[in-house]
Amino acid sequence: MALPASGPISMSMVATEFSSSQSTNMSLRGFGAALNTPVTTNVFLAASFYGQSAGVSVTSWIFKSDSGNTWDDVETACAALAEGGASNTTLYHDGSGTFPADGDKIYTDNPGTITADAGVYAYVNGRTNFTFSANSSGVVSGTAACEG
Repeated sequence: MALPASGPISMSMVATEFSSSQSTNMSLRGFGAALNTPVTTNVFLAASFYGQSAGVSVTSWIFKSDSGNTWDDVETACAALAEGGASNTTLYHDGSGTFPADGDKIYTDNPGTITADAGVYAYVNGRTNFTFSANSSGVVSGTAACEG
């Protein structure tokens, strides 16, 4: 969860964002260097940290998209993949595998600060086409191989 884009920011909020158990002698420079947009000099609490996030560890994967968009439904995605009519779009997931699995969260950026849109997604693993759905929080469910 990113830090607020405006208003007050406290060191405890920054420590929480970075999952730091440190409660004294915290370093703005140390936290600033770990931001998704690193800040290492002239670090100021509010100005440098507004809207920033520590992000998550992610793995890239190729989404076979409908010209960069999610698919309307599984059948349309599977048919397009079978005919070779899909575009390649790089996305990211927070799981441990090469491709997203049920329960993983998908993102449009590395370090995983922007959740991908809800919809039907597709990918190719070897010679098999797969689809899954993602909800508005980017959580993957219903991963299945396309039939035929």
